[in-house]
Amino acid sequence: MKCEAGITALNLTLNELTENELRENLTLVQAENSQLTNDNDRLRNTLRKKEEEIKVLNKSCNTPTASNTGCRPGWSIHASRCFLLSNEEELWDVARSKCQSYGGDLAVASNEEDQNPQQYFHSAWIGLNDMGEEGVFVWVNGATIKSHLSFWSPGNPNNAIPVWDKKRAGQDCVAVVPPRNARNWLYTWDDITCRGKRHYICETMA
Repeated sequence: MKCEAGITALNLTLNELTENELRENLTLVQAENSQLTNDNDRLRNTLRKKEEEIKVLNKSCNTPTASNTGCRPGWSIHASRCFLLSNEEELWDVARSKCQSYGGDLAVASNEEDQNPQQYFHSAWIGLNDMGEEGVFVWVNGATIKSHLSFWSPGNPNNAIPVWDKKRAGQDCVAVVPPRNARNWLYTWDDITCRGKRHYICETMA
């Protein structure tokens, strides 16, 4: 009887040890599984972030910019042309000469698409004038403006003569000047005396 009791006691002890070991092993496995799950989540988040970065880079690389479309630094790209708003102010003819030295000319707006970005420039010369014949405005490329494609601000052109203009030369050059009324945002042309200094917009092919 003593032997049987001893064997039974040993079996109980062995079972307890086995159960404890199994519990410990299960706890370790669960902890490892939790760690693996966390590692997997971190890897997925990292992968997702990298994919987003790749999308941003692809979009940036495929978007035309001044640097990858042939424009000089500081110039902006629009409709396959490069544009520059000058930092300095010049007379109209001096401004044109400077634009020509860049291999271009003063900016031309032959349609609404061209005119649209120029609305943001304040008081800057463009390549339009009526020096040849009063009232006949011609672009620097030789084209005349079309009645349905002109963007005069209200009341212009008016050929007003400033009090200080002793030569009474009139207003033969054109600048873009944002209108006071925001509803007229696209109509910014203003005929101005060529003898005043203003910023200017140059244009070259991209």
